[in-house]
Amino acid sequence: MKKQLLTLACASFIACTCFGQTMKKYEGLLFDKMSPNGQWTTQAMQGSVVIFNRVDSVFYVYGDGEGGSAYSIGQGNAINNDGIIVGGISDSQPAYWQDGEWNLLPLAEADTVVFNSADGITPDGRRIAGTMACTKWDLNASGQMLAPVVWTKGEDGKYGMYQRLPQPTRDFSGRIPMYITARSISDDGKTIFGQISDYSGMYPCLIVYKEDADGNWSYQTLGEELLYKEGAEFPAWPNYEPKQPNIKNYMSETELAEYNNAMALYEDSTDLYNQGLIDKYPSYPLYDDYLKNEAKKEEYTQACDKYEEENEAYQDSTAVFYDVFYEACTEKAFAFNEVITSENGRYYVCSLSYPDPDGDPLAWSQETITVPVCFDLQAEGTPMTQLDGNDVITCSVLNDGTVFLATPSMEYTRNAYVIPAGSKKAMSFFDWMKAKNLPAYNWMTENLSFDYTGVEYDEDGNEILVSVPDSLIAGTISVNSEGTVFSSFLWDAWSLADRGQYISYFIDLNPASGVAAPKAEATEVKVYPNPTTDILYIDGDICKINIFDLSGRVVYESSSVSSSIPMASIAGRGTYLVKLTTTDGNIVVKTVSVN
Repeated sequence: MKKQLLTLACASFIACTCFGQTMKKYEGLLFDKMSPNGQWTTQAMQGSVVIFNRVDSVFYVYGDGEGGSAYSIGQGNAINNDGIIVGGISDSQPAYWQDGEWNLLPLAEADTVVFNSADGITPDGRRIAGTMACTKWDLNASGQMLAPVVWTKGEDGKYGMYQRLPQPTRDFSGRIPMYITARSISDDGKTIFGQISDYSGMYPCLIVYKEDADGNWSYQTLGEELLYKEGAEFPAWPNYEPKQPNIKNYMSETELAEYNNAMALYEDSTDLYNQGLIDKYPSYPLYDDYLKNEAKKEEYTQACDKYEEENEAYQDSTAVFYDVFYEACTEKAFAFNEVITSENGRYYVCSLSYPDPDGDPLAWSQETITVPVCFDLQAEGTPMTQLDGNDVITCSVLNDGTVFLATPSMEYTRNAYVIPAGSKKAMSFFDWMKAKNLPAYNWMTENLSFDYTGVEYDEDGNEILVSVPDSLIAGTISVNSEGTVFSSFLWDAWSLADRGQYISYFIDLNPASGVAAPKAEATEVKVYPNPTTDILYIDGDICKINIFDLSGRVVYESSSVSSSIPMASIAGRGTYLVKLTTTDGNIVVKTVSVN
């Protein structure tokens, strides 16, 4: 069902338009995906999804309300310029959103409905790349869990049944891979990017699928040789894991019924003992005591003896394998699900981690170095180039090979860096923008300057309070293939006295792009405390209040405005969007949490 939530100037923002170029800052929102033209953007958090059309200034909200479904956005290039957005519903059903409606992608009847996803879409919407759970998915299974697929739109305008992409049947050590994914797709739909993880799930490397002129797909793994030492030879992994016999399979219906009766009596007696009504704790019934058929008992005994013998041999062979495996592994690994690719299908960038040779040997956990790397798929031999940086995530790569990074990797208060095409050296995103577009740089320095405070540690582990006024923080950046449209988000822990908040911003350097700048907020509005446990106070000249939950349902509305709202009684725990209409005609939207 369509959840069209708000038509508004936009959330609380600061906007600037210069020579047809647009810069906008949104407070309280985390936009982590955008279409190449910047018209569409999404926020996905804890099962809820916000879709924002910046041209029409319309929000669509879908969420995990009472009895509702959870929604997700694809992990690759999930949005095209026409506003088709791929993702999933309830972690099971791959789907795409278009014109305000979610549409299910076709699945085979036998498909396991768990961990299926659609992750990347071509600009024309003709193809969608995704990942399907292998049938009978089981955490305890030794088989492959995830497989790469692609959906293609037919002449009737509908997506047909997915095509499973070719893949390796063994990982670098000769075992069955745990998962193989397809997360991103090139603009012509002929190159798809993903990852392949080894049997243990701990060592992912990169994989690329290509379609030839005859429509046949092939694959190429990238970086696999980095995971193990040169010349390593792995012993054969046992192709059969013994299964322990189940005694119930040897028991008759009568014997099973007797056992179940004994178990029921045991549970009743346990309750009586816990209540102090009997003195002796009851004996736990064992299946062996109820298998009375001598022939079946002997058959079960022999099966157990065979299992013990086979399992001992299995454990011995796996021990030999792991002795070689752990010695051969370099402990290098690519970042999980970090699939960053250029639209033209030429470049694939990712971060690569490996143990720090100069790390503290007494540290609680092994210290690592995390560097950005870039593969050029059009160069002979598909060489990998290690780029400048440490503790990074890769964010975007342009069609010319310019790479955008963010650091630190494990925080949302990140700064952005750029490695220009043909270079290995990183430079600040602010410096890069200053050289590219001075008005945008000036807007950034005015709106992304914070009085940073944080805690660092000296060599002895003592805390040091650090305060840096007017710190420029660019956040986690996404960029279109030409380097003209930018979206970023960051966690601002300093601007508000009582709490932190997410901030997102857009920069569109295309003149007359058609995405109009909304009218800036004229009336100051304060909403506090946030989060709240009960009363929400509102300061400002407000003439109307609307409050929505994340499923789009109106939980409160009033034109008779009060300065306080009893959120606990009208809404309950959760996250809400509070839409405030000011007396001078502006609309402000605040995200509020009720604990």
